[in-house]
Amino acid sequence: MNRRFTRAIFVEGFEPSHQEPIVCPFRTPEARLPYLSDAIPLATDIALPRGARHPAGFEHVNWHSFDPDTFELDRTFIEKSGLALAIYSAERTLIDCFRLAHQEGTDRAHEALRRWVRQRGNQPSSLLELATSFPKAKSRIRQALEVLL
Repeated sequence: MNRRFTRAIFVEGFEPSHQEPIVCPFRTPEARLPYLSDAIPLATDIALPRGARHPAGFEHVNWHSFDPDTFELDRTFIEKSGLALAIYSAERTLIDCFRLAHQEGTDRAHEALRRWVRQRGNQPSSLLELATSFPKAKSRIRQALEVLL
């Protein structure tokens, strides 16, 4: 499957029952995130807190439900066209790559990590600190970092 990881952007106060989410592919300049993959996505991945209804009528969208306790971790808000948008950091995106490796493939997660490590200013310690909230992903990320570094 030829997909790259994308991150969802949401309008502050988004109510899935009556408002459509605003999504942004991972590689847009507005996201201000490093390019972690060259693959072209077949669909946009959108994350919602577990228990939220996935809106109907969206083509080429992969819906994901994440634990409400970790859903907000490492999200930042940006202003775009008068809307408050939320986006996950590169570190959180990497953690989700490893968490979803069973769907996307471990090779994609490892390639994204390699690209992230090569970029100036990125600290593996900050990635591992954030990954503490995701124990299963943390062990996989630590192993991959041990091989890379």
